[in-house]
Amino acid sequence: MTFRPLRDLLRGQIQKQGISNAITAAQVLDVARSVIVEVLGQQTAHYCQPAVYKSGILHIRVAHAAVAQEVFTQNAALLAALNKKLGQEMVQAITIGPA
Repeated sequence: MTFRPLRDLLRGQIQKQGISNAITAAQVLDVARSVIVEVLGQQTAHYCQPAVYKSGILHIRVAHAAVAQEVFTQNAALLAALNKKLGQEMVQAITIGPA
């Protein structure tokens, strides 16, 4: 009887069940929360919510137009910080919408 590492078994089951995209999205959203605080500051981040990640696009919901402008202005810094923290180029674009 041969043993396979648990990591390999989990990876296979995740792909088989089709939940790898959901796991990736959850990881990106989690990292995005901390990056928003780092780049925009706690006060501005309070009015932002990373909402959806799909096909390389992160959608951030904002509560005010002024916050949307700040997210737009800091778009490049947010993308760079996100991808650096994720360890690869996973987020190609950020969209902004109302909360």
